[in-house]
Amino acid sequence: MSNTTLTAGAVVGLDLSAYLTTDAKRSIAFYRDVIGLTPTDIDEQGRGAEFTLVDGQTFGVWDSGENKTGAVAMLAVRDGKAAVERIRAAGGSISDPEEIPGCCSMAFGKDPDGNAFIIHARTGREAGTQLTPAAAPDPADVTGIDITGYATKDAGKAIAFYRDVVGIPPTGIDPEGRGSEFELADGTCFGVWNGGPEFDYTGGVMFAVGDASAAVARIRARGAEIGDPFESPVCRMAFGKDPDGNDYVIHQRK
Repeated sequence: MSNTTLTAGAVVGLDLSAYLTTDAKRSIAFYRDVIGLTPTDIDEQGRGAEFTLVDGQTFGVWDSGENKTGAVAMLAVRDGKAAVERIRAAGGSISDPEEIPGCCSMAFGKDPDGNAFIIHARTGREAGTQLTPAAAPDPADVTGIDITGYATKDAGKAIAFYRDVVGIPPTGIDPEGRGSEFELADGTCFGVWNGGPEFDYTGGVMFAVGDASAAVARIRARGAEIGDPFESPVCRMAFGKDPDGNDYVIHQRK
């Protein structure tokens, strides 16, 4: 996606992938001590934390305050008001942008499956730059986020919403119609996939590692349960759940 073709309200990337939690301290400890992420910003009131990864992306956990869990994606735009106007014009429901002086503006919406997303305009944002893949000294270390995604009960409806309402062009629609990925201008990737009748609809984050087997072994050695890595044509994946039941994936690109 070329930056020269983007309008003021266009989504240019992902600013934050986050899980809501009923126990922020427990979640921070899990992602720090089990997954191995280093907190870079812990809320002074203990409500959550952010973890800036070596590829420049940010993952977070935040107290939901409503006794529920789930996933949130902060979609990066240059002009929050323009993005909200475009979403509303396309039939979406979203809050007015909330200005945070010296930081950003945020507007809160939900997709057809009830997944939360935030239109996020950083103060002074440029169009977005391509992220450079980062190396880690230990192949079990998390180096970034490969994909942030939501589970859906109707992939066609979800794809249409993010394409026609939020305005993100799909870059990889599954041939069998089970979902799609959306590669953004900053090099990050967002996706929606059919979850199936037994799936826990919390959404998921694919954490990038150099060696999925080594990462799984380390997570298990730290006392957490996670599935064995399995092969796909393009990657190796292992599925786990955090203490709130949010799904996460250890993901090794081939």
